[in-house]
Amino acid sequence: MYFYKLLSGSTDNKYNSNKTGLFSRLFTASWFCLLLMSCFFTPANAGRISVDVVNGQGVFRDEAGSLISLRGVNFIRLGDVVNAQEDLVSGYHVLFDPGAYSSLDAETSLAYISFSGYNYIRVFLASDFADNGYGLQHRGISRVYLANVQNFLEAAYRHGIQVILTGESLPANYFSFLASDAATDMASIASPNTPILDPGFAAGLAAHYTDTNGCPL
Repeated sequence: MYFYKLLSGSTDNKYNSNKTGLFSRLFTASWFCLLLMSCFFTPANAGRISVDVVNGQGVFRDEAGSLISLRGVNFIRLGDVVNAQEDLVSGYHVLFDPGAYSSLDAETSLAYISFSGYNYIRVFLASDFADNGYGLQHRGISRVYLANVQNFLEAAYRHGIQVILTGESLPANYFSFLASDAATDMASIASPNTPILDPGFAAGLAAHYTDTNGCPL
């Protein structure tokens, strides 16, 4: 809606001057044209990459064996959410959360990133929703959350972008793998260092990723 208003020159800001309105319309039209051009831009293959050593220096190669350079950015969406304790969590990750993820926004943003010359991004598999166990009382992962991740990865592949998935914590529905005192600490302190030092933390993460890999969509 706001995009349409900019193109038409109709905005709700009564202080907009004609000059500002014209600039806004030109800027938005240019941005739209750039995205349209990206639809005809053919990115490089986003298949698996490998690491090699050439003249003592580490390098990356694509699936064809050609040398590639990785140029990337963080892909982050932040939002305000109310957690299970009914506390407002401000400015935390919400990218893949049910109800917050937008496949259209992901497709548009990834097209622009690719067209701008980037081929590598990092996303965070973290949110208040995920950290609190996906709303589950047992081990497992939300199918909706996982479907959003899959949709994003498929879009990134189409645009020739490598993706690194970064996890930050152990979901609450896997706390049973921790020692009882570590689970208590994890629920009451901000730093994740205490549970990370618990041997059960690695076992919990392994179980979580195993369940993620085997979750039917």
